[in-house]
Order: sequence, then structure tokens, then C-alpha cells
Amino acid sequence: MVVLNGTTTIGLAAAYRLKVTRAGWNVVSIGNWTRSSVSATTIFYPSGFKASAKRLADDLSGTQLTREALSGMSSTQLTIVVAN
Repeated sequence: MVVLNGTTTIGLAAAYRLKVTRAGWNVVSIGNWTRSSVSATTIFYPSGFKASAKRLADDLSGTQLTREALSGMSSTQLTIVVAN
């Protein structure tokens, strides 16, 4: 899974990675979201990964939206874009 910082807050993706790994998920990379802003932390899922995205959202017990991956996103893993 990839965790991306969708804000201007430095270090937010790294902090969120800890939350995700403590919930038992594997994060392979972190970075910054360079597309249009998201209004809430969003889990993007490729085709066939909708159930995994819902499980992750449940495991993180916060307000996460799930939606299909956008063009250019990974076709083999979940991507979380963290919002404020």
C-alpha cells in the first residue's frame, strides 16, 4: 500500500503510515499527493480490491472514503491520500 500526504502538513504521511502498520497493514511507500485536493482521507482501490479497501477503512476506525483508483494509480495495491 502507498500512503500519500494530501495536505501541506510536513510528515503527515509518515505519521499515518504508523497508524496503518499498527492496524496490521503493510505500507511499501509514502509520498506527497500531487493531484487536486481531497476533502477527507480517501482510500483508492484498484479493480478487485474494493473489499480490502473497506476492511482497511474499518481497521483504521476513522472517517475514510473509499473510491476506485484514478488513472495512473497502482493497479495492484491500495493508495491512501491523507487529508486534514
